[in-house]
Amino acid sequence: RDLFAQAGVDPARVHGVADLKALPVVSRQMYREFTDAVVRRDPERYASYYQDATSGSSGMPVRFYRTWDERAYMIAKFLRVLFACGYRFSDTTLWIPAPNSAGPASWLQRLGIMPRHVIPFSEPTEKLVEAYVRIRPDILYANKSHLVQMALHVRERGIEIRRPRLYVSAGEVLDGVSAQVLHSVFGRDNLVDAYGALECSSIAFRGPGAGCFRVNHDTDIVEIVDPDPAHANIGACVITDLHIHSFPLIRYRLGDRLELEDRRGDLPVIRRVIGRQDGRGEGGGDVVP
Repeated sequence: RDLFAQAGVDPARVHGVADLKALPVVSRQMYREFTDAVVRRDPERYASYYQDATSGSSGMPVRFYRTWDERAYMIAKFLRVLFACGYRFSDTTLWIPAPNSAGPASWLQRLGIMPRHVIPFSEPTEKLVEAYVRIRPDILYANKSHLVQMALHVRERGIEIRRPRLYVSAGEVLDGVSAQVLHSVFGRDNLVDAYGALECSSIAFRGPGAGCFRVNHDTDIVEIVDPDPAHANIGACVITDLHIHSFPLIRYRLGDRLELEDRRGDLPVIRRVIGRQDGRGEGGGDVVP
């Protein structure tokens, strides 16, 4: 509210992306300080919220709080990516998350719908591969580096595996060398490159064979600021999430550098995720249900 007031912007008059540009960009530090101050004033209110935090590998982590309705919305955003790429309710998923990220199975999963196995990435690579061989998943979801480690382990030891119907690389920029390693073990035409952030879940995705990332325009507004002098479509990414209301993300600087391409007026696609602007590997959202 303070930032809107300082910028002289009436929220009721915001009707499009162009109107947002009157607002300042919110840094992670600003967001962290605001969130921490609000929670300190009324800790009991937020004790029951879903909580998570970025790794903070180059500074203080950003702890964020979401209502459980917002958490469900974040999961639905990721499920959209899977379903758009051919996921089926009967598919068995192997998810390799951070050790503290896996929650209990849902009632759907207890009924055998959308079955899921969870192995934290803190396990040694050989244990991850052993679990993969045993489970024979239809869907594999992990950060890029852990997928590459598994692929190298399989290739170096000549292990026979059943290729997944889909596998999802998240959390880090998928470079060409890593992609070739993954293609050689898990397949070329079944790779999904997911782009997101822990704070808001999936933002965009590149399905098998796609050249660009498809943005979830009905849930997220993607802009670039501080454009490259040599290329107006390359710059720092800011995100506005349209459904998180408890601690809103409005022109929130993720710290990534993107190349956008306008294809339908003000609805761009992401041509490239170039990398973290500040060198932190925190680009992907670890939110598979």
